Amino acid sequence: MTYTLSPFTQDEVNSINAFQKCGYWHPFTCGDGCKSSLVATPNGLECVECNMYRQNWVHDFMANWGWIR
Repeated sequence: MTYTLSPFTQDEVNSINAFQKCGYWHPFTCGDGCKSSLVATPNGLECVECNMYRQNWVHDFMANWGWIR
């Protein structure tokens, strides 16, 4: 499996956030114990609940609209 690292382009942010909300796949969630789905920004994915957890990678298919069926 290959990965896309931040910083993300605006198109990648849009694809990642759409993936996170699509309901077809389990979204990435906070690694610090929050139940929140992460939100993509150009600088990476962030937990909006605790504002502490950040992730700087996604699977390529999440960032390039490859997840759409």
